[in-house]
Amino acid sequence: MVHIRLVGAVEAVRDGEALALPGKRVRALLVLLALSAGRAVAVDTLARGIWDDEPPERVRGSLQTYVGRLRRVLGESLIETQRPGYVLQVPRASVDLLAFVDAVDAAAEVEPEAERAALGEILEQWSSPPFGEPPSEWIARHEVPAWTERYLQAVERKVDLDLRSGDYASCIVELNRNVERHPLRETLWVRLLTALDAAGRTAEALDRYESVRKKLAEDLGVDPSPELRSVHASLLTKAGDSSPTAPRTVRPHQLPGGPRGFVGRDAVLQELDQVAAGSAGTGGVIALHGPAGSGKTSVATSWAQDRLDRFPDGQLFLNLRGYGPGEPVTSSGALDMLLRSVGAAATEIPPDVDERSALLRSTLADRRVLVVLDNARDDAQVRPLLAGGATTTLVTTRSQLRSLVIRDGATRIAVGRMSPDESVRLLEERLGPGPSRADLTELAEHCGHLPIALAVAAERVERSGNGRIDDLNAQLRDRQQRLPALSTSDDDPLTNVRTVLESSYRALDEPTAQAFRAVGMYEDPQVTAAAVAALAGIDLREAERRLDRLVGQNLLMSLGSGWYECHDLLRDLAVELGVSTMPERVNAEAMERLWNWCLHSTRNASYLISPPRSEPIHLDLLEGVRPQEFRSELDASEWLSRHACYLRTVIGDANAAGDPTGYLLAIEFFLYLNIQSGLASAGGLYEQAEANARAAGDLLGEAECASCRGAVHSERREYDDALTCARRTRDLYVQAGEPSGVLKAETNIALTLFRLDRLDEAVAAYEQVIDDAREQGLTLTYAMGLADVADVYLALGRTDDARHAAAAAVAKLRESGNVRALAAALDRLGGAQAADGRGKEAILTYEESAHAVRRLGAATFEAPTLRTLGGLYRDAGRRDDARASWNRALRLLEDAGVDDTFDVSRSELQELLTSLPMG
Repeated sequence: MVHIRLVGAVEAVRDGEALALPGKRVRALLVLLALSAGRAVAVDTLARGIWDDEPPERVRGSLQTYVGRLRRVLGESLIETQRPGYVLQVPRASVDLLAFVDAVDAAAEVEPEAERAALGEILEQWSSPPFGEPPSEWIARHEVPAWTERYLQAVERKVDLDLRSGDYASCIVELNRNVERHPLRETLWVRLLTALDAAGRTAEALDRYESVRKKLAEDLGVDPSPELRSVHASLLTKAGDSSPTAPRTVRPHQLPGGPRGFVGRDAVLQELDQVAAGSAGTGGVIALHGPAGSGKTSVATSWAQDRLDRFPDGQLFLNLRGYGPGEPVTSSGALDMLLRSVGAAATEIPPDVDERSALLRSTLADRRVLVVLDNARDDAQVRPLLAGGATTTLVTTRSQLRSLVIRDGATRIAVGRMSPDESVRLLEERLGPGPSRADLTELAEHCGHLPIALAVAAERVERSGNGRIDDLNAQLRDRQQRLPALSTSDDDPLTNVRTVLESSYRALDEPTAQAFRAVGMYEDPQVTAAAVAALAGIDLREAERRLDRLVGQNLLMSLGSGWYECHDLLRDLAVELGVSTMPERVNAEAMERLWNWCLHSTRNASYLISPPRSEPIHLDLLEGVRPQEFRSELDASEWLSRHACYLRTVIGDANAAGDPTGYLLAIEFFLYLNIQSGLASAGGLYEQAEANARAAGDLLGEAECASCRGAVHSERREYDDALTCARRTRDLYVQAGEPSGVLKAETNIALTLFRLDRLDEAVAAYEQVIDDAREQGLTLTYAMGLADVADVYLALGRTDDARHAAAAAVAKLRESGNVRALAAALDRLGGAQAADGRGKEAILTYEESAHAVRRLGAATFEAPTLRTLGGLYRDAGRRDDARASWNRALRLLEDAGVDDTFDVSRSELQELLTSLPMG
């Protein structure tokens, strides 16, 4: 086992012997990896920590060299490459600084005396400053102060417990040692003077006060803090000098300055005003929640700075560090800081969290104070800090703080992405005149209207000159480059967009993190719980629970009905994590389950809308996959519509990979494309699918895809090509030994002959199909043949034959339950009735057809029926009904984004409506 020592020096120790670390940069690398033991550290972070502001030209190559050297020292298996960088695989307990933090946190959970004893043992292990001679300037500037602060907080906590127990001698020894090392830390001096006074050494305490007062004046040019002056006044009183005045009431003004170029957010600010006005004089809790980088802190501070008069007794601001960098502030530590800020002396602050919380409530009971708790992690961290009374507590958080709303009556206000107009205004404020509005609009879109990304992008443009905004936009058009391009290389992790967003992900438990990665693997901004369930191999209810936790952390937005949406940049992060953090085999299995789910769900939807005439091509349902089930034809149609874009993507990806899912899904997807008049653009899709089926040696699959290609040609009115394709399809079905397929191909040949106006050949072909289908017992093919031949009879003027054939088809199809086929047959029957002068019968038939096809949600099928029905209404003198029918048909085409179908167009409907007399 390797142990990492960072207190006093940087060492790696195995079996009690220090390992030789070759050079400062290798030691710097070890420090950075060890402080994040078990978690990946990004290449950018490592580069800053090692080289500061002077990285080499080939950062990655140089870094790989130092990683290789460190691996040779520690062992190859201890440092793993894991995007976005490297991870040191050792337990936290093996790194002395991390073990120190964990031990201090654990001590805070026990009784005061036990905590005191534990802290004594813990602090004995800290003999020297962290890292000894820091191996890099960055570590010296950032890590040394941070870890020194953690050490001093533990020292002060131990001293407080010693004071409470009356062990003044130990306190004085410890404090003298530390004020010598940290002479400007006033909180140490407060405790030292208190301990000296308690030990009966008041005169010495007064002497020491004077020395620190001079030190502060000489080195910093400031007076002692109010707390230190208060202790001094108490000492003077004890010494018999009544001249000093009583300590004044502390009215803190801790709000940070508002951000540069704050714009917009009018709706959020107005909502804040309304909530605050509703609780005027009685305080309350307001939670500003939203995703990482959405500008919650900016909104809070800007609102508060403009309304200082509402909080005359002071404004407190405390960063709870709920989401990196560093460990979150404990409730106990936060209460200590808040109490000191409102005038409580160190000796007055009890060690117990509940007692501290009660003291805060008592102290602020009658004071109109604003407490801003920034970057809160969760409800448990915030609840002890609620002062109640007239205090207004404003919390900023990435969590929805649901428990705080339920139990404590908090009002929740969402702070999401900025509006497009606000985003452009923010960029204009930062960049001034120069960039065009079109360039700014594009840049804002690439930034996902997220304030932190906008600010980073603006800084990049400022740094390189406004004329370079085109270069940045060009870079950001590549989604894979967005996060790197919007991540700064300076020292502040709060301005590195990837780091800010990733800190929310790092706070998730592993099952929820898996769901977030699954969202990234789904190649669409909107995703369903069912798709995530397939990717993760879990049941739907568990997927919903995990996604709800992501919604609670503002990493997802719920759209209702099982749908979720991920913000652009968060989705980019999810995509990156989905690829980088899991073994390739695991990701491949997840995608296989997803494709399988798409195939079987599409099949379920298509079969409900239109049961197949023949047995489907089989592909096993994979273990862990639960395809979508549907309640009605409309439900199935809506599912296909919402998934259509993604299903096309899956078909293309699977066919490109040579996976049978590609051509099988293309076959199942045909019905949707046909219903929605989307076949005209699907030629390439079915050409690729047919090639995939042929490569797989699947004759039946090749035939089905060839049949679909023929339909594409027909949709494009390329009837000669359609006829050639239909005949080739028939030959493939013959080779495959599929009689029902042969009949389907013969039907397509007959239909194409009809469209080529070769009516006698079409009649003969249809009649042969009808006879063969009757002999083979293929009821659906038989009924559809009757419906189709009715069209040809009508074109030949054989009205009676057309009406009898269509009526027979309708009778058969009513029994089948195939709504789509029934609607088509009813159209044929209505046409024959109208041609035979049976207008009233035709109206009833077309009304039934329109009602049936409406169940499918198929706009391009319903619109032609409504066009014909409107004409029948008009001829019957029912002009209002005609107008309603044509208006609905027009709206259906407009909503579907379709200008025309085979049988109706928008322009035709508009002409019909114009020609219809009013009244």
